[in-house]
Amino acid sequence: MYFCTHCKRNHRSGKIYQKHLEFKELEENNIPCNKVIDCIWEDLPGIAKRQIRHYIRKMTWDSKNNFSKKRKMYIGEINRVILEEDNDMIRL
Repeated sequence: MYFCTHCKRNHRSGKIYQKHLEFKELEENNIPCNKVIDCIWEDLPGIAKRQIRHYIRKMTWDSKNNFSKKRKMYIGEINRVILEEDNDMIRL
């Protein structure tokens, strides 16, 4: 995966992935993907809880039906939501 400066988005695979390699800009990804970060569920806002539930549902559906290797991606997205909310709470 890389960030494309031409499209202003991430490319994971496919034809455009190959065509836009010259526009590749590596994005620093400091979000852990091995396990979900500990957080206090009650302190998270409703939107963050819904996003996390959404990713958990997608992860369980994906593991039952597709057997793909997207588990780390979903865990990374859950951690991203948690970290964003932690940063918002720190600023207050």
